[in-house]
Amino acid sequence: MKSLLNNSTKLTAAILAVFVLFAFCGKVSAEPDEFYSAPAKKQSFMINNLKAGIKSDNEGLRRSSAYFAGKYQVTELTNALIDQLDKEPVIRNRKLILLSLYRIGEDKALKAIEKYVNTGKDTESRTLAQCMLNDYTISSTASFSQGNR
Repeated sequence: MKSLLNNSTKLTAAILAVFVLFAFCGKVSAEPDEFYSAPAKKQSFMINNLKAGIKSDNEGLRRSSAYFAGKYQVTELTNALIDQLDKEPVIRNRKLILLSLYRIGEDKALKAIEKYVNTGKDTESRTLAQCMLNDYTISSTASFSQGNR
């Protein structure tokens, strides 16, 4: 009975420690983070790391690097994403690369999405790419008619 009570005390302390850790991590991660607010030297370093991650052999690293390229809309990574789109063997990574290209929104990125619609490897990714192009066309037509473009 004494060892059971001792184990429950240890478990309670461990749960409390995890809760405190998450509480502190939550405060740190709640601050806004912007990619381009870093100094130029650090930006170059981060861009090179993301580019290496996009071209990596590690699937998880490729996926997360493509995600962050789109999240922060890093236009310098458009070429790396386009190159990887053609080589990417994993469907969900291809979809993520297409999404990142769409979020970046450069003409070159949109042309790559359009090219993928016509020459893509699988129907699921091609359908997603077509939906992205349709959305872009509708939103750009709406903003043009309102005089925002």
